[in-house]
Amino acid sequence: MSARLLLALVLLAAATAARAQTTITTETLRLTFDARGNLATAIACFPACVGDEVRLQQFGDGMVVGFPNAEGGAWRLSERTDGDHRELLFEKPGGAALHWRIPARGYLLEVEARGVGAPLLRSGETFRPREAAGFGDWLEQSRYLLIDGGKVRQIGLDEALDSDQAAGLTVDAWAGYRNRYWTLLASPPQPGSVRLSAAEGQLDAELQFVAPADGAWSFYLGPVEPRALEDAAVGLSDILYAGLWFWLRWICLGLFHLLAWIKLAIPSWGLAIMALSLLVNILMLPLNRIADRFQQQVNETEE
Repeated sequence: MSARLLLALVLLAAATAARAQTTITTETLRLTFDARGNLATAIACFPACVGDEVRLQQFGDGMVVGFPNAEGGAWRLSERTDGDHRELLFEKPGGAALHWRIPARGYLLEVEARGVGAPLLRSGETFRPREAAGFGDWLEQSRYLLIDGGKVRQIGLDEALDSDQAAGLTVDAWAGYRNRYWTLLASPPQPGSVRLSAAEGQLDAELQFVAPADGAWSFYLGPVEPRALEDAAVGLSDILYAGLWFWLRWICLGLFHLLAWIKLAIPSWGLAIMALSLLVNILMLPLNRIADRFQQQVNETEE
């Protein structure tokens, strides 16, 4: 085979692979779908993909949301815009289909699945935690996240699962994975459950759902940020500070909203944090005085 012919075949294969992918760009997401409708790569931006102080997170390395039965056959893609949503319809002979609805802004994806089974979610190397020391290392760790019965539960990737957990956990709302600042969550059609892959040394999250073959799915790929979570779905903001004791969680939420209000008046995060620190010190003065008085009484008693 001549070098010229080999080069032509390589270029043809590359062009075919490029055509097999569909890229969607919105104000807050960069998504790539393969020829069968699986979500191959996803990049989320906050507060938007263009502007100042943009934060980015890539989910997955080649496969983010994969439907196991979306294989083989000649898949056909049709696209349209419906109001504030972009729609992708992947179909193949025999009735299998994936109908994605992607918002122009926001992080909630919706998909109507038919005959393709329940999806597998993977986090990938790009979602692994950054190196940190002490308490920061705990904050940076990736974890599984489940919302069932109105309760939020977190499970470490390296946590040993008991037999019931390994067999599958029921999910009536959301399940997925998160790190300190970002999360990917899926809401399955009911009845739904999920199997987690967790073991010592586990670096990447992997969730296999068990749910009806046909049904509506929702996926949140975005920041762990109150407004974005509340805009996506009711109750999704419950994941904020979910790993803390309830009283500490409420304190953190209060300080978070207080800082947000201060930021509206002071357009600088550094100055806003300094102002928050000063305000907290002022609010703590009465408690400090009470603590000092008790300490003085203890000292007098010991004398």
